[in-house]
Amino acid sequence: TPDEWGRTPEGFGRRLGSSYGSSLIRNSVHDSMAAAVGTDPRYFPCACTGIVHRSGHALKMTLLTYNRNGRMVPDIPQLSGAYGGSMIETMWYPDRYSPLVHGVQSGHIEVGLIGAEHLVQEFSPELKRFFHLRF
Repeated sequence: TPDEWGRTPEGFGRRLGSSYGSSLIRNSVHDSMAAAVGTDPRYFPCACTGIVHRSGHALKMTLLTYNRNGRMVPDIPQLSGAYGGSMIETMWYPDRYSPLVHGVQSGHIEVGLIGAEHLVQEFSPELKRFFHLRF
């Protein structure tokens, strides 16, 4: 977060608004592009068994998705949303932030977070049972 925003209530508001704006842009780009090119924006758990196969599937689906024909294709909409949202977010940051440097770096982090989210989604039934969660 930019140091210029400070540790004040106003700075917190700016960081919260920035995070919300970035998520809004990322999801809008991802979902609208997916609709335009005919890919599915959802994550589908693997029908396979074993930690290695399921983990591999979850991480693979960070970069791939299914098209209208059920074939796996590169998930350009998801990557565009991750990198585009991060680059656009730097536009309201102070001038020292560059969309091509800081935006791409944040995009890398975002893609990593998508992979982590897919791992949680893949193993959520087991996690719910392990932690005795019911919902």
